[in-house]
Amino acid sequence: MKKMMIFKKSLALFLSLLLLCSLGVVAFADSTVTYATDHKFYVTADNELFDSFKGIMPGDSRTETITVQNLCKTDRYICIYLQAVPHSPATGPHVPAVAAAESYDSMMDFLSQLSLTVTLNAAPLSQGPADKPAGLADRKLIAVFNAPGKATVQATLTVPITMGNEYAQRMGEIDWVFTAEEWGEPVNLRTGDDSNMTLWLLLTLISMAALTWMFIVIRRKKKSS
Repeated sequence: MKKMMIFKKSLALFLSLLLLCSLGVVAFADSTVTYATDHKFYVTADNELFDSFKGIMPGDSRTETITVQNLCKTDRYICIYLQAVPHSPATGPHVPAVAAAESYDSMMDFLSQLSLTVTLNAAPLSQGPADKPAGLADRKLIAVFNAPGKATVQATLTVPITMGNEYAQRMGEIDWVFTAEEWGEPVNLRTGDDSNMTLWLLLTLISMAALTWMFIVIRRKKKSS
């Protein structure tokens, strides 16, 4: 039966990477993206999802868990997607504090020194320099809801031990777009968790081989009798 998309909504989120390459005390907050009952996205911490990356030091690796929750009580099926959108040289940084300190070139140079890995259910969605969308250049399905519920995405930032003092007190931006689609019928879409696919494929091949062998044995017995 043909599926019908009845609603689509997207929101570009500013995610700030404020890396202070010096000692300091930082308070971390939970990061949550909420698809609310009014069919709009809301983000905690003033649209900043990477709070735990503040104060990171050269040689450090930190992981931020981002909870994506649906609050809609609906008979429809809600698909949530994630996509990373590169900055444009024409616009540069969006946030005034970043724009005042960084040009487009200096921000992208800073981000290129860092490694960002994004995973869903332990399966990689994206991995590479933080200045590139890598695996999130196209939108990726991260959750399907038919009732209120939650899903989690992990983002891990790694700073090389060789990063010099010239990058101290630098800032960068990463733009993520969350998209919600609502369908009037059940959907059967991949969410990035392929952990058992290889096992099931192997079991299927073994079963087919066993059935083929039994068929050959039975035919041989019939011919010999």
